[in-house]
Amino acid sequence: MIQNYYGWIQHHLQVPRNLTEKDLPYYFIGILTSAFPLVFHLGLLVFFTVLQLPVLALVNLGSVGIYSFTLYAVLKQGRYLLAIVVGAIEVLIHQILMVIVLGWAAGFQYYLVTYIIAIALLPPHRRGIIITFEVLYALAFLLLATLVKKQTPWIGLDAVVVDALNIVNVVLFLALLILGMIYFIGLILTAEKKAEAEYGRAEDLLHNILPKSVAQQLKGGQTKLAERFEDVTVLFADIVGFTNISKDMDASDVVDLLNAVFTRFDELAEKHRVEKIKTIGDAYMVVAGAPDPCPDHAERVVNFALEAVHELKEINERYDFCVEVRIGINSGPAVAGVIGKKKFIYDIWGDAVNLASRLEAHGIPGQIQVGETTYTILRDRYSFSERGLITIKGKGAVPAYILETSLVSCDDHEKM
Repeated sequence: MIQNYYGWIQHHLQVPRNLTEKDLPYYFIGILTSAFPLVFHLGLLVFFTVLQLPVLALVNLGSVGIYSFTLYAVLKQGRYLLAIVVGAIEVLIHQILMVIVLGWAAGFQYYLVTYIIAIALLPPHRRGIIITFEVLYALAFLLLATLVKKQTPWIGLDAVVVDALNIVNVVLFLALLILGMIYFIGLILTAEKKAEAEYGRAEDLLHNILPKSVAQQLKGGQTKLAERFEDVTVLFADIVGFTNISKDMDASDVVDLLNAVFTRFDELAEKHRVEKIKTIGDAYMVVAGAPDPCPDHAERVVNFALEAVHELKEINERYDFCVEVRIGINSGPAVAGVIGKKKFIYDIWGDAVNLASRLEAHGIPGQIQVGETTYTILRDRYSFSERGLITIKGKGAVPAYILETSLVSCDDHEKM
């Protein structure tokens, strides 16, 4: 509801450029606390002119001038704080004078209570102004009730006129009180919606950074998250020769290319239920079996790899050049957990991870190379060819296998 008011203001009024979105609520209050008293005092000006009370008519004419100035200052210059403060001073002086001149029975003292609420709508960092006026209004009301309530008014009006003024003032006081409460409730509801939206964005961001189950544990108060997994499958993918490819490209084109590749990889990771661990430059890493164990971890990763290779063909056609990728896959035990305090990440370590990385680094451009453990798990369901032994630092000679795909290599692409 409150947001609708702001929208109406922005649509129908030319909001001063010096105001930000955070200023809109106070800009709205500045308009209300100038426009309503302006109309009210115009009415009193006419009323006291008809009753032939020139002094009171002049007092209200002065108030009309004050509120015309503050309304102009808000609408044209955005000076809502000036409007609210000047209005608050006018209310304090005007109501004291009206109660002294016309008496307690006329009901002008009720507006002091109204402005106790209105002044509280100032920006929170204006606490000094808020407290000052709250105290002044409360003291003025108490002093009037104690010292003036039983005194004879300076100007004696007919009882019918006094009763009419009292009724009008009480009705307006209650109306303003109700409107103030509605506005407060609207602010609360708007704040709750914003908080819910921010919470939702924070949740989405957290789940984009961390696996869902890990994020839930962190939200539950766990600070040390580490777990050993006996069966996981890890994949490393690296764009071959990306440094040479990108050196003659504009920076925006480099980012667009990587974004096109990795965004599609992210979609495939979600589709095949593998967990993206991280990207490092032009390298991409996923795992299945951690943090949520699953019996088909190897199948998930291999299916991801096969479709990633297929998607890369389409990206090549879209950009009209050939980008190749090396992929290394290995299965085995690993340790995974969250590291860092501020820019924390979920990472995975172990011999199986290191071997997957080495299989990618020693792989063949345009091919998916897997370790013996992954091959043993999947040899009855997928087609492999033996590459033979490859020498890996720290491991020596290890067997490697090539997963058969329908990938068109860059050399084939150039011949076509």
